[in-house]
Amino acid sequence: MKKLFMILGTLAVLAVFAGCSNPSSDSSKDYGSFTVKESISLLPNQSTGEISCFPKNEENQYYGYIYTITEVTKDDYKSNVNTDVFYTVPGNGVSNMFKTSCKDKVEKMLKEGNFTIIESKSWAGYNAICLNSHP
Repeated sequence: MKKLFMILGTLAVLAVFAGCSNPSSDSSKDYGSFTVKESISLLPNQSTGEISCFPKNEENQYYGYIYTITEVTKDDYKSNVNTDVFYTVPGNGVSNMFKTSCKDKVEKMLKEGNFTIIESKSWAGYNAICLNSHP
């Protein structure tokens, strides 16, 4: 009888582990592909120390990279064409000024679904795509 319980227990544990290894439907979602355009923009306030992590141009001005979605393959994101890509910053903030050139990484994160949709048209004028971190 003990052997029977041991075998049944082992089978139950194996069934649990097998169930955990199956990917959920959310993780296998197809986000399609995204094409983004990279542009460079000067930071608006050149006097604060908070921007010192950004690069400087020849005129000693801080600048950042901005990524704009130019193409999507899934209808779910058609409304995001011609909108900026944002990323989360510590303290519940977001930014669209990237510190480094990272176009390929941005496109990869979008394709993998490593983003959330900020459903608040009041601040950006559209429901923005926000990467879960700086690439």
